[in-house]
Amino acid sequence: MGSETVTESVAVEWRSSSVAIPYTTAVEEMESRVAAIRAGAAPELVWLLEHPPLYTAGTSARDEDLLDPDRFPVYRTGRGGRYTYHGPGQRIAYVMLDLARRGEDVHCYVHHLEEWAIRTLARFGVAGERREGRVGVWVRRGAGEAKIAAVGVRVRRWVTYHGMAINIDPDLDHYCGIIPCGIAEHGVTSLADLGVAVTTADVDATLRATFAEAFDEPPACR
Repeated sequence: MGSETVTESVAVEWRSSSVAIPYTTAVEEMESRVAAIRAGAAPELVWLLEHPPLYTAGTSARDEDLLDPDRFPVYRTGRGGRYTYHGPGQRIAYVMLDLARRGEDVHCYVHHLEEWAIRTLARFGVAGERREGRVGVWVRRGAGEAKIAAVGVRVRRWVTYHGMAINIDPDLDHYCGIIPCGIAEHGVTSLADLGVAVTTADVDATLRATFAEAFDEPPACR
């Protein structure tokens, strides 16, 4: 599965992969881990990684949102949402948590993922914001706004998988093959696009540092 490091805290195992993981490999790994968590045979897991360039279609994906179907491989997936892009320069956090122990509330869980991204971005001086009726995290760009972090989740018997992705320095032109998340009127940005130079290691360390703030002592989600 390539170069990776694995560490454990009291309740959550952390895995960080330094090479691009094929999408189907990641899904197989997540499904296996979800079953193990549900059976009590493995701890919760946060897996930080990236994929080769690809598009994924969530359960609400519309054919008309795939503008260039031949540009990259397209994978149908069971997560919520529409089309999104994954590729180098984007840090993905696949999050496998047991909501039976953390509160059986998917709405709050999505809120916590957004809060995690917001707190992580804040450490780099970027003000991430939520938008009513839209999942993910946005930043203001002049008179407009752009998306910097995407959220898409699936829950099986109260164990989560898929998760959240923050754009560090991806090729933003790769988003031109889709209408990201079905929202055509707003753009996509990244930390690099905002003039913030950070490494993947910086983002990984910050995601670990802000995780407990967002999940163990979360703000009200309603």
